[in-house]
Amino acid sequence: MSLGRREGLVKLARKYDALIISDDVYDLLQWSLTTPVSTIRPPEMRLLRICDIDRALGPCDNDPHGFGHAVSNGSFTKIAGPSVRTGWAEAAPAFIAGLARAASTRSGGAPSQLCAAMLAEVVENGQLQRFVDETVRPALQQRHGLMIDAIRSHVSPLGARTRAASLKGCDVFGGYFVWMDIDSDFSTKFIAGVLRSEEDIIIGHGQMFTVHGDEESASFDKSVRLSFSWEAEEDIVDGIKRIGLALARIQANKEYYLKVASAPSNIG
Repeated sequence: MSLGRREGLVKLARKYDALIISDDVYDLLQWSLTTPVSTIRPPEMRLLRICDIDRALGPCDNDPHGFGHAVSNGSFTKIAGPSVRTGWAEAAPAFIAGLARAASTRSGGAPSQLCAAMLAEVVENGQLQRFVDETVRPALQQRHGLMIDAIRSHVSPLGARTRAASLKGCDVFGGYFVWMDIDSDFSTKFIAGVLRSEEDIIIGHGQMFTVHGDEESASFDKSVRLSFSWEAEEDIVDGIKRIGLALARIQANKEYYLKVASAPSNIG
């Protein structure tokens, strides 16, 4: 999200006295699309977070207690390791003080005390920052590049499209996932079922991310979410190749798959 849109969102929340809860740890996992894999994090990848903007705007008339209108709900799982299961929150001092006094915190302390204690040490001594800069982000940049190259070679010729950048107007990407739109007569839920049954590949089809009851506002029926963070590099390329083969097979045998899709209990 661009800086302008972030500012606009915060101002909207202030106008209507709403609270923005942002999972913005991905802001730490951004890389360039035009340079080789690197540990460098240039200024365009260091945008103010939503909670920073809220604090920078100062007091708000409809918030006399200074709780603020934004909180950053971060997770060490996404930058330190998948089994850490520990997070942190950043917001206005009054909001954090209230959160610290909540019953779930006061009665048992941190939900994951051992992990929290270890993480506190690596945060304070700088080891976590070095790990993110020198290991996590370069590895994700490498894997993302492999996935995008494989998609362009094996899936794009079949009508699939991916979002070039995660920040409009900049050659920057970040995070763990690639969203891909598939031009097909079949829903991605059905295509995901074909991949699971015929290729032993599991993907996140778009309907998984739809808000139930609000499908008309945002539909992802033709989209899939692909993870490049979990699998080995060679498996990323192999998986994309097999997705391309499956899509070509579906296109070449459309009548057969239409019958499968219309069956009372189909693979999708």
